[in-house]
Amino acid sequence: MAVEINKIKMDLLRLPRKSSHGFINLILIYLTNSGFRAVFLIRLIEFFSKRNALIAKIIQFRLLKYYGCDVSLGLEIQGGLRIDHPVGVVIGSGVKIGRYCTIGSHVIIGEKYIDSRSTGEYPFIGDEVTLAANTTIIGNLSIQSFVCTGANSLVLTSVPMNTRVIGTWK
Repeated sequence: MAVEINKIKMDLLRLPRKSSHGFINLILIYLTNSGFRAVFLIRLIEFFSKRNALIAKIIQFRLLKYYGCDVSLGLEIQGGLRIDHPVGVVIGSGVKIGRYCTIGSHVIIGEKYIDSRSTGEYPFIGDEVTLAANTTIIGNLSIQSFVCTGANSLVLTSVPMNTRVIGTWK
C-alpha cells in the first residue's frame, strides 16, 4: 500500500497547486482535474489487480465509462504519471511505463496483434517520456528515457534515448 501512496504523491507533484493547504489542494485537484481522477483510478486498478480482480474490474469499467480510458489489468506504471485528457487512452496489460511520463488523449499502447497471432509482447516506455495526442505504440519495442512524440505519431520499432519522434518511426 505504501508503494501505491508514493506513486499517487508523485502523480500529484506533477500538477499545478490549487491551494497552499495539502488536503484542500488534494480535494481541489481531484474535483477539477479529470486527468488526475483517471490516474487515481488507474492506481486503484494497479493495487486491486494484485489483490481482488473483481474490484479491479469494477474500477476498470468505471474508468472506461466515465473517462473513456481503457486500461487493462496487469500493467506496471511508475510514479509521476500525468494524463492530460484521458479520453481515448488505451494501455495494454503487459505494458511497463517508467517514471514521470505524460500521456495525451487518444494514445494507444499495446501489442501488435489482437487475434490468434497475439504473442503477448508489449512495449516498454522509459522515464520522462511525453506521448502527444493520437500517438500509437504497438509491438515488442522499447522507448528509452527522455523521448517526446509528436501528435499523430506511429511507433513500430524501438526509439533511442533523447529523441523526438514525428510521424512514423519504423
